[in-house]
Amino acid sequence: MGITSSSYTLQPDCICCNGEVEATISLSAAPDILTNPADIVLVLDRSGSMGGSPLVSMKAGADKFIDILDQSTDGQQDGHIGSGSRIAIVSFADTATQNTLFSTSVADLKTAVNSLVAGGETNHADAFTKAVELFDFSNQSQKIIVMFTDGQSTVGGSAVAITDAAKAQGVIIYCIVLAGQDGTNVPAASQWVSTPVASFLSVAPSDADLEDMFEDLASNITKPGATDIQIHAMLSNDFILTEILPPSKGTAFAVNSHTVLWQIDKLGATAPEGAVLHFRMRHVASTSGLKQPLTQLTYTDAENNVVSFPTRSVRTDCPEEVVAEPYPTTVSFTVDGCDDFAQQDLGNFSWESYGHILECSLTLHNICPHRQTALALILTETDDSGQSHPRGFKTFTIPAHHASSCRDIHVKSIRFVLPDDTETSCRVCKNHRLHMQVITHAVESNFHCC
Repeated sequence: MGITSSSYTLQPDCICCNGEVEATISLSAAPDILTNPADIVLVLDRSGSMGGSPLVSMKAGADKFIDILDQSTDGQQDGHIGSGSRIAIVSFADTATQNTLFSTSVADLKTAVNSLVAGGETNHADAFTKAVELFDFSNQSQKIIVMFTDGQSTVGGSAVAITDAAKAQGVIIYCIVLAGQDGTNVPAASQWVSTPVASFLSVAPSDADLEDMFEDLASNITKPGATDIQIHAMLSNDFILTEILPPSKGTAFAVNSHTVLWQIDKLGATAPEGAVLHFRMRHVASTSGLKQPLTQLTYTDAENNVVSFPTRSVRTDCPEEVVAEPYPTTVSFTVDGCDDFAQQDLGNFSWESYGHILECSLTLHNICPHRQTALALILTETDDSGQSHPRGFKTFTIPAHHASSCRDIHVKSIRFVLPDDTETSCRVCKNHRLHMQVITHAVESNFHCC
């Protein structure tokens, strides 16, 4: 059957600046069904949450799956699935229905698929029960369940006991969950599928992805597993590679700080099996936004299996920086190490200080968007007798940011001059006991006078 599923996910989906995100790449493969016939049950969700375009895409994908199997099992589009393989259709809402028994008739299978109408609750437990009941465990055919659903069970209880019993009898379970109107329950679906989970569970973010996953699965169905697999992952400039965990199959290594190569000698050559790779990446840019950590993710093998991976993004959130005061002008010059005296014209400067310069930075937390912020700093110093003396007072207007939610603002380079000729007596080489008070509030508000 070649490569039967492929997946690429990121966790978490939102990180801070310099945060890390973990990528998971997975594959599953199975032997050739031309010489190893398979009984395949397509289990199709027709509940209310699949209404509209999800149901249309699922029907189109299932039709395409049947057509490709028709062509690939006997070399011609003759309306019959060959080589001893068969397909059955089970659909479900409040309860499940065996729409067909195992059949080789393309017309019968497509009629069952295209007659489905969305409506009702979602009962995955009954769906798996009806699918397993179709298998004849006395024959030697591969037994495969391929479920397509939005992943949200609403009636019927848990399906885990049913799927565990089926897997114990040798049934291979794949699942593609679609983000439907009621959302996707990925943790529940991960308990239904064969292991490793990442190789047998795929999440389709859109209707178009659902249809493509049908096509990829069917396109590879007649190939004898996969050998000489190579997967290249190329990182964007905003991320660097920090760690590669040992894959479940094959070997993986860093070509450089922006490239991962995963190699597998063979997968699914004698029995269905999966492979998973995890690696971590750190965000190194200073900009926020929705970013794609991988710019390329490519697959090749000796059998020319067709494998496509979805595009994934992670949201990065970096604090904005405000420079409260410009840095003083810097003049660079060189003094020869053998000279006792050097003369250099440094240009014109205004008198700033005699003594020490205190430079402060601070972070304002949870500043709401589209509102300016007023900031004040009050600096005092305590002398040897415990008396407090004012040393400086500064106010600023912090520009409004325009992010989608409240965020932190980093204010840096606020300077105070600490003269050494004050009434607290000479402070050269002595400690300054300083105290800072900070006052801040929003300049704009929703208040209106009566």
